[in-house]
Amino acid sequence: MDGIKKTFKLAVIQMEVQRSKVMNVMKAEELIEEAVTNGANVVVLPEMFICNYDRQSFEENAEPIVNYTEDENATAARMLSKMAKTHGVCIIGGSIPEKREDGFVYNTTACFNKNGDLATKYSKVHLFDIDIPGRATFKESEFLKPGTSFAVFDTEYCKFGIGICYDVRFPDLSQILCREMGAEVLVFPAAFTKPTGEMHWDILRKGRAVDNQCFVTFCSPARPEDASRYQPYGHSCIVDPWGKVLEECGHEEEIIYSDIDLSVLDEMRSQIPCSTQRRTDLYQLKATVKSHNEDVSMYIP
Repeated sequence: MDGIKKTFKLAVIQMEVQRSKVMNVMKAEELIEEAVTNGANVVVLPEMFICNYDRQSFEENAEPIVNYTEDENATAARMLSKMAKTHGVCIIGGSIPEKREDGFVYNTTACFNKNGDLATKYSKVHLFDIDIPGRATFKESEFLKPGTSFAVFDTEYCKFGIGICYDVRFPDLSQILCREMGAEVLVFPAAFTKPTGEMHWDILRKGRAVDNQCFVTFCSPARPEDASRYQPYGHSCIVDPWGKVLEECGHEEEIIYSDIDLSVLDEMRSQIPCSTQRRTDLYQLKATVKSHNEDVSMYIP
């Protein structure tokens, strides 16, 4: 894209989520402010940053994203819009439990451009239904509705492909975002459980980066000391196209930063030109939905 900036500063906020939505929205605002003060151009928040990760919390704290400028209940979206516009930064707003007019709750990421406009939003398409005896059991499909479209956040820096947590285990989604939609950085707000994180976090982040020859970011909530609450893995990170971990958190609250140099992506793709060597005469990967990005033009004031 003409005029695109090849280097930008990415901030990934590993925030400890409290029980109070009001407190979480205020905390996220403070941490975004800190990231901007430290020079961030693009800021990423964690999955479900406004509430605890359980059914009751989702239902009690679900709020709308559409018509956020008019709906007083859209507290998270209004805060994200305000911070993006005030500071002239792009914000990938982790995810929140989004309440829609159809009555269902979705796990949704809202992306705001530097003008504070909702540029795109994405609802998690693969719901986390797992059962590992003695270690982890979760059934998101019992209380969340899956999304039905893909999303790329097109900015002056690059195109960000958006997935949420469990989506990263489905390589087809990442490949569609990169190959068909042009994503150069994949962003996954991801509240992995501690057991699944210990098993697969490292291989999945490096695998998606190398598979798609792109940058990959995972953004987790911090792990609370209260063991009775949901225990996310933490370890938010930024990985380059070669699979090198550029920055990584522990499990406590922290902000990590990295200067993303897109020439690294161009270099790898030219030296190992997988995109031009694919045998499309033998196999193909194709999205079956007609429209990828959800139309959000109606939400822009």
